[in-house]
Amino acid sequence: MDDTQGIPLDPDEVEMLFDFENDLEASNSDQVGNKSKRKEFSKPPFPGKKRAKTSWIWEHVTHVKGTSGLNRRSTCNWCGITYASHSKKNGNSNLGTHLKYQCKKFSKHLVPG
Repeated sequence: MDDTQGIPLDPDEVEMLFDFENDLEASNSDQVGNKSKRKEFSKPPFPGKKRAKTSWIWEHVTHVKGTSGLNRRSTCNWCGITYASHSKKNGNSNLGTHLKYQCKKFSKHLVPG
C-alpha cells in the first residue's frame, strides 16, 4: 500500500523529499569509516582546574598522602581501612560499598537517599 494513504503530494513536497534523501546520502559519504568530521579536543577545557568532589562518600573518606596517579589510595575515616581510589581506574563505588555494608563503625543513617 502507498505511504501517502491516498493523499496526493504537491510537486514541491516531492522535490523536497528527494533533496532530503540526497543530503542524507551526502552526509553519510562524508564519514570515513566510523569517524565523523567532528573536531576532537585533545586537552580538557580548563587544564589547571580540578573538579569538586560531589559524592557523599568524600565526607567519610580521606586521600592517603604520598599516593598519586594510578596507585592513589583513600582511607575510611571511621575504621582506617585503605582502598584504591583512582578516579578513572577504581572510581568511588568500592568506597561506598565499604561504608554501606562492611564498615562496622559507620552509622548507616548517614547514607543519603
